[in-house]
Amino acid sequence: MFVKLMLGFLGVFVMAGPVAAQIRDTLNLFEFEQVLIDAGFAPEMSVPQSSGEPHARIFAGGFNFTVIGKECAASSCEVMLFVANFDLDRDVVFKDYEIVNSYNDTQLSGRAYVLVDDRQVGIDQVIDLRGGVSQEFILLKAGRFPDLVQTFTEHYQNENGE
Repeated sequence: MFVKLMLGFLGVFVMAGPVAAQIRDTLNLFEFEQVLIDAGFAPEMSVPQSSGEPHARIFAGGFNFTVIGKECAASSCEVMLFVANFDLDRDVVFKDYEIVNSYNDTQLSGRAYVLVDDRQVGIDQVIDLRGGVSQEFILLKAGRFPDLVQTFTEHYQNENGE
């Protein structure tokens, strides 16, 4: 009797299991824009002819940033690259590298960098869809980018004595 009861319970449990999350391994242009909207952004979309990669300009959390579709083929992209760059209004100095490296040493999300020719520092975040990730994961990572930018700018300003 106990065995029949347990088998019956397991059958009910399996049938009532969680609904499978939507798994994404690419995003077409419409899906790319919709993910950003669902994450709470109002993207201004474009697709430069030179690259064919979707670009979204976004203002959120007090910052301007860009999201670029990468590794694209047949109108679908496998990677979302979030980028925020900041003008230094001066030449890059050694301290800029020290600040960027100290940020990267202490933070697991995003990577900070220096763009010498553009006289900028910046931060990026990659959402790699290859292999498949859930829609919820994409929305979570995308929605956190403004906070990541905030953390980076605060670190940069504190370390630079601003």
